[in-house]
Amino acid sequence: MANPKLKKKARKLVEQHKFGPASQCYQQLLQQDSSDWEGWLEFGRLHQRVGQPDQALVCFKRVIALQPDHAEAFFHLGEALQALGNAADATQAYLHALRARPDWLEAMLRLAKLSESQTHYQDALDWYERLLSLAPGHVQALIGQGNVFALMGRDARAIECFRRALQADPQQADAHRLYCYTLYKAGRYQEALQGYEAMARAFPDRPEPLASRARLLDLMGQKDEAGRQLAALVERHPTNPFVALAYANLDHGRDEAGRRIELLQGILADHRQRLDGETKARIHFNLGRLLDQTHQFDQAFAHYRQGNQLMQRPFAIDEHERQIGEIIRYHAPDAFAALPRVEGAGRRNIFIVGMPRSGTTLTEQILSSHHAIHGGGELRAISEILGKIAATLEGHPPYPEFMPRLSDEVCREMSRYYQEQTAALARDDSYVTDKMPQNFLSLGLIARLLPEARIIHCQRDPRDTCLSCYFQNFSTGHAYANDLETLGRYYRQYRRLMRHWYDLLGERILTVKYEQLTEAPEDTIRRMLDFIGLGWDDNCLNFHNSRRIVNTASYNQVRQPLNRRSVARWRRYEKHLQPLLEMFPEA
Repeated sequence: MANPKLKKKARKLVEQHKFGPASQCYQQLLQQDSSDWEGWLEFGRLHQRVGQPDQALVCFKRVIALQPDHAEAFFHLGEALQALGNAADATQAYLHALRARPDWLEAMLRLAKLSESQTHYQDALDWYERLLSLAPGHVQALIGQGNVFALMGRDARAIECFRRALQADPQQADAHRLYCYTLYKAGRYQEALQGYEAMARAFPDRPEPLASRARLLDLMGQKDEAGRQLAALVERHPTNPFVALAYANLDHGRDEAGRRIELLQGILADHRQRLDGETKARIHFNLGRLLDQTHQFDQAFAHYRQGNQLMQRPFAIDEHERQIGEIIRYHAPDAFAALPRVEGAGRRNIFIVGMPRSGTTLTEQILSSHHAIHGGGELRAISEILGKIAATLEGHPPYPEFMPRLSDEVCREMSRYYQEQTAALARDDSYVTDKMPQNFLSLGLIARLLPEARIIHCQRDPRDTCLSCYFQNFSTGHAYANDLETLGRYYRQYRRLMRHWYDLLGERILTVKYEQLTEAPEDTIRRMLDFIGLGWDDNCLNFHNSRRIVNTASYNQVRQPLNRRSVARWRRYEKHLQPLLEMFPEA
């Protein structure tokens, strides 16, 4: 029999945040009566509260054994499984909770977010749609739906979702931030500026919206005005990390680097600041960049190392090497030749691929300066297509496993989808570039869906490429870049796969070496334009005068004439790079 006094005591201890004694009470309670499902549920919630999902899991399973249709137990079971990284079983637990309570909005929200985290974007949208049909003004669902649309590159739909969220709750900071960022990403810069102004009115005591607005002015080329606004904000908010980082990101050369270094170092040294790991990492990466500008290379590397350690996320490099082997196996010459091919498709498409920081942004900026080429940026259409193809097949096999099961119909549909997505970006019949570097993983599929597309492969000295990746604070993805050894192994797998694509596709790929582009720009640009089938345009040499806004890490570089300052940059840091240099003795 359950002991009501002991249970009451345990609950009281939890309310008082005395979790150790509360745990002892629950253990005693459940030893006396192991069939007390309510006690197991409360004990499981206590384990969750103190960060013990494995022990919480045991408790919730006991509840379900005693109460097989208990919705709350299944929901908490899903939370525990999710905390342990078991997304598949967590999904099933949330589905059980929904079957027991079909209108449970929070369970739908969890399922949507789980689907999003696994890049099952259409599933996520379906869950958000179901949730919003029951609660049309649900702010978190609107924000989540908008975020998925943004991840899919459907910026107009994302903007509408964020706008609806702000109508439901004008004080929702995340909705303001995402709304403004997506407007900027979609090229709607004036609306983004107005959005930051609205955010500043909603949060008059917070300087972050005005700092973001000034940062956008900088990206739009209004450097002097951005500098004036940020300098004024620094004067009023000298200890605000966000303001300091926005100010430090202004690129005004070595002359003003000292003030920025001093500002950031002061924030790191201020023990009153409660900085989260991501903010600390951003400060370290910026200090690394500024110290590099002032030729303080040892100090710069120390900050880059600290930034990478703070941002380090798991990356299964052994599994990645296996996946590269699988891509090669599924694209063996005989198997590739037997795949369906959409004849004549892709004549207006240009793919720019390579490792991040290998010159892909520079190459796109040069080409998009041509009157007949529209720069599409890093498009997500190919990753969407990978998901769409998997969804059409029984068992949903991922890429590259689905390659032997491609049909003519699916290939035509996906080819048409890609061309419609890219054609919508250009106002006329321009060529459209897609510079998503990771498309190098899918060149075999691209060659079948869009056989007339041009593929330009950007190459750079592996030591410079990897150093530049290590020095870049990637906000999402690229977890391999936070560790030099893992980064080197990832590069070697990239090179292994590209060798296979060259063997398979031959002259359909044009290699552009960063070092040659900076040494002989006109010859290299002419070679690219000949490969595409276009005549010369003087604007390609004057790409730095383009008004096109670039929202990648290379936005400052593409506003400057071609130079060789970044060639052999690795030599400045040679003594710090041994784990990396040992992997490229032939470079």
